[in-house]
Amino acid sequence: MKLKLFSAILLSILLNSCIGTDVIQDEIEPTLRIENPINNIIVSDTHLFTSIYLNNVGTEESTTTSWSSSDEAIISINANTGVATAIKAGQATITTVTTAGIIVSSETNTITVVPPTLTIANPISVLSMNENYTFNFTHFNTETLKNSTTINWTSSDNTVINVDETTGTATALKEGSATITVQSTNSTPVLTDEIQVEVKLSTFKINNPITTLAATNTHTFTTLYTDGTGATQPATVTWSSSDNTIITVNSTGVATALKEGTATITATTTNTNPIITSQVTINVPEVVVSKTKSGVISTTSSYLLQGAFIVEEINNGANIKITFNSDYKASTALPGLYVYLGNNPNSISSSHEIGAVTTFAGTHSYTLPDNIKLNDYKYILYWCKPFGVKVGDGQIK
Repeated sequence: MKLKLFSAILLSILLNSCIGTDVIQDEIEPTLRIENPINNIIVSDTHLFTSIYLNNVGTEESTTTSWSSSDEAIISINANTGVATAIKAGQATITTVTTAGIIVSSETNTITVVPPTLTIANPISVLSMNENYTFNFTHFNTETLKNSTTINWTSSDNTVINVDETTGTATALKEGSATITVQSTNSTPVLTDEIQVEVKLSTFKINNPITTLAATNTHTFTTLYTDGTGATQPATVTWSSSDNTIITVNSTGVATALKEGTATITATTTNTNPIITSQVTINVPEVVVSKTKSGVISTTSSYLLQGAFIVEEINNGANIKITFNSDYKASTALPGLYVYLGNNPNSISSSHEIGAVTTFAGTHSYTLPDNIKLNDYKYILYWCKPFGVKVGDGQIK
């Protein structure tokens, strides 16, 4: 009987443990976690730490915690609020500990404190002459501290680059180099940053100069403007000539030579700082008039007449000489064949009579009086004087 009763009780315990609710719940180690750990912090910056406590069944539970720093000289922290302040460069560990109940749990966060920084945010290496440039800075890498910091700007040489100590606006005054420095005046420690800036001249030139331009000819000039960095920039240019009777130049740089002489063409920028000019001096040479002309005699009748000729100035222009070449031939059948100079190929009226033809083949010449010039007549005419009949002619070219 006792054996049966014991067996029934044992069976009941086994059944309840297998299909019913566990008598003892599973437990875990309570934990306290820092919700927002950080790796580094900048001197004078702050950080509000927060924590979360999980009880022995993994459920978040409200609890009181306390905060501490391993080195208050590097990072100080309010024990109750968790507000940490970076004091100086170094490394410290922040610890949070539960202070309520009998369970004690903690969490740590090791942080590096970074020294404060003051940096020129928009450094440059070159300024063009008379260019203005405003430098900016970043302080502590935070805009909050940047806006509360008093800053002073200086130049190592104000004759090269002058800088406004408050605004950081720099002006390039002459070619050279200077060091631009930014410095905090109300921080501990005092912070600085600096850069070396070179002032270079901008350049402007006529890109395709010439020294000679023949009368009536044209030339289109172009220009090239570069800033102090060497970069090509657009420039508005005006053009002028020192003597418009010799060479004219229009608004697009097209020059036209008019007559013999010398003139200087000037190109001037109007939209650069400073205004720059470039010049080129051009010679228009004397128009050389040919001192020799020529032509060919040909018959205008049934009589033989042919041959080339040259008309030239001799004796420094005092006389004119007409020379017929070896291919010259004229008919001997005509009585009274005469040669003339005229301007109307169909008439010897108002012409100059050179004389009777005495050579009928080969080279020969005529020297004219000194009152006759090279350009006075346009034709050599051959005429049968007794009968008033034209035999031939040749245009003087």
